Order: sequence, then structure tokens, then C-alpha cells
Amino acid sequence: MANSKNLLTKTFSHVTTTSGISAPAWTITMPDNVVWAVSLVCVARDRAGVERAMYRRFMLAYRQGGGVATQQGTTETVGTDIETNASLSVSLGVDGANDIGSGVTGLAATTIDWSFFVQILEAKA
Repeated sequence: MANSKNLLTKTFSHVTTTSGISAPAWTITMPDNVVWAVSLVCVARDRAGVERAMYRRFMLAYRQGGGVATQQGTTETVGTDIETNASLSVSLGVDGANDIGSGVTGLAATTIDWSFFVQILEAKA
């Protein structure tokens, strides 16, 4: 029973965007025969100090019997997004294979630094 759950924590401290086009920020490969509760906090700031944002997301994903990583339900927004510009955004989900991850959308002609704190609670048989 001691190996039936794990808490995995990842911090991604420097993803940069320079356009308003959606871009991948990070991925983690899911092992087989697990369930993951994934929680994410993201903060963003442009280098001029004009734009800033904070996002919180939560999702449940599983991978079973050699299948692909599958999201159970939808990604939940925790609270209200806080942002200076509604064009900024962050996503959390599965990629259709064995990875979970995030994508970000920045602003045209603006350098934005994104930081992520990700916690994964794992249950396995």
C-alpha cells in the first residue's frame, strides 16, 4: 500500500512568448495505469511591466492498460483569471498521446515571461 500514491511537483520558471500565437509551454509524460489530479498556477509578466496575469487550473487524467492519456471531464478554472489583457490565456490538458501539458497565448510584439507551478497527485494500483 505504501506505493499506491505519489505527489509529484514540477516548477517551470521561464517560458517566453513574443507573439499572440498559441504555443506549448511544457509537457509531462504520464506512466501507464495511473490517475493524476493536476493543479496548475501560472503567472505572467511582460518585460516592460505593463501586462501581467495569474491563472489557476485543475484537471483529472488517467492512463490505463497501455492506452493513451485521457482527460476525465473538462479542465476547471479555479477562481477568476486575473489579467490586464483578456487576449492572454493558459490551457491545461492532454495531447492525445501520453502527455499532459499547458499552452499559452501571449500578445503580438510583446515579450512575456510565464512561470508555472504544477502539482500532480498520483493514484495507482
